Amino acid sequence: SSGASGERAIEDAASACRFHIDAGAEVRLIASGQSVDYGRGLIQLDRLSAVPPRPASAPPLALTLAPGLAFRLDAEGAEVRSAAPGARPWRWRLSLARWGRPGAWRHVPPGRTVRDGPGAALLRRGIVERWQPREAGLEHIIEVSTPPARHGPLIVEFESFGLEPRQDGAGVRLHSDRGGPVLAYAGLHVEDAAGRVLRASLAAAGGRLRIEVPAPGRYP
Repeated sequence: SSGASGERAIEDAASACRFHIDAGAEVRLIASGQSVDYGRGLIQLDRLSAVPPRPASAPPLALTLAPGLAFRLDAEGAEVRSAAPGARPWRWRLSLARWGRPGAWRHVPPGRTVRDGPGAALLRRGIVERWQPREAGLEHIIEVSTPPARHGPLIVEFESFGLEPRQDGAGVRLHSDRGGPVLAYAGLHVEDAAGRVLRASLAAAGGRLRIEVPAPGRYP
């Protein structure tokens, strides 16, 4: 098969084995006497197990935050808004725009939302976002499970909607259309699978937040 049905067959086969096949990869799958042609290359599978039907899209998840704040997570990203009675309303949305390395950006499909202890997580192939309520606010945890193609820095970029991101030292302040800051996105900390702390930077430009890790260590 080809087109959407071919891509679906590749995703189902990949989920039934330990190999990881990126969206857009050109491969051929051969298993149980049947083949799925998808361009160049060959992957031989010894066994193809039955894959359960795909679940329907998960509903948005809400978290309980400090008084005056509301949070929800859906398949496209996270949203924080003001909920204090009488306060000027504002709404901020953060959505993953791209990640990988320059010249080899990874595809960003809609994710799947799940409960994650007291928080919530957004699952995508190769990258997971976790949002956990803390005393100081929300912790945004980004887990990159597989190294992207090519060499160079690891970059994760988010699109910011509703509030304007402005650089504030090593962090970012998010300003409403009235000019004042209402949120801070700061405190970047990056470590690899070996627990080594890695040098990294957080920058705001062109309505986006950009996290850059010049020398990624061991994944995830």
